Amino acid sequence: MRAVSIHETGAPDVLRLRDVEDPQVGESDVLVAVTYAGVNFLDIQQRRGLYPVPLPFVPGVEGTGVVVEVGSKADPTLLGARVSWFTGRASYAERVVLPANHVIRVPDGVDDTLAAAILGQGVTAYYLTSAVYPVTASTVALVHAAAGGTGRLITQMIKHAGGTVLAVASTPAKCEIARAAGADHVFVADAVRDPDLSQLARQVMDISGGVDVVFDGTGTPTLNASIRSVKQRGTYVLYGTSGGGIDSIPLAPLRERSLFFTFPRVNDHVREPHEIEYRAQACFDLLAGGTSIFSWMLRTTFPMRPPHTVPSKRVRRQARCCSCHSGHESGSSVCRSSTYNDAQ
Repeated sequence: MRAVSIHETGAPDVLRLRDVEDPQVGESDVLVAVTYAGVNFLDIQQRRGLYPVPLPFVPGVEGTGVVVEVGSKADPTLLGARVSWFTGRASYAERVVLPANHVIRVPDGVDDTLAAAILGQGVTAYYLTSAVYPVTASTVALVHAAAGGTGRLITQMIKHAGGTVLAVASTPAKCEIARAAGADHVFVADAVRDPDLSQLARQVMDISGGVDVVFDGTGTPTLNASIRSVKQRGTYVLYGTSGGGIDSIPLAPLRERSLFFTFPRVNDHVREPHEIEYRAQACFDLLAGGTSIFSWMLRTTFPMRPPHTVPSKRVRRQARCCSCHSGHESGSSVCRSSTYNDAQ
């Protein structure tokens, strides 16, 4: 079969479309003909070598497809079903093997492209706002990178619950995206004029008196300002470090106001099959419920193309410009497998 594989880490140029061996189906697995693979930020980090993976490897943790083979101990009714996944591997391929209890049936009325695009970021935003810090109508939250994929969804989910959002973005244009997502107040994080973001923290405190919770996927650049923006006994949720890793956490300011600090990982909140299913189903329910959540997510679709053993220029070009690589645009990209026509 064909797959986009990586034999060395680096820039998007390391992505190559090659012939690889067909995956083997275990007794508790399913074989899925991939229709679309989601382009996930984790894929980019693995390709760059920031999250080491044994080489060579096929990237891709999420996608959508049709089950074409079922292991002897897997649910036989999955055969022929349209399914999605967000905890897999090797999804940039024509076929992928997945644990049967890690795939989610795609509801009627949800097309394959959107199903492939929403679950990774959607489940992240959902568990952060429902399990890590359950938001309510009285919640006042500070959301960093609020125009990005996860930040924008967090903003929408807080507003869906009736809460108040103070949103931070890196440019005025991105602030308008956050405002369109429902943010009540927006701030530009100007790293040139306000390098430690102390002015930002003062503005947040002036408006809110201290927020109940900070949702921060950035890390080092926003750490101190985030801590200064939280009210007494408030919560700081650091769910990512896209702006740089954090070597140490300053304990004194946490102690001064009895703050709660947590650094959750999505894998720890989808460890059991029932957690995978109900968190994914919650996203599908929001999609089907007529809200604007997820309606903006699918930005572009692009194919994996032959010839088999030469660079796939379209895939590499898309990897350069997709939102999770460059940070210049909001929305998700999905890669269409060459099995697409056969699966329809």
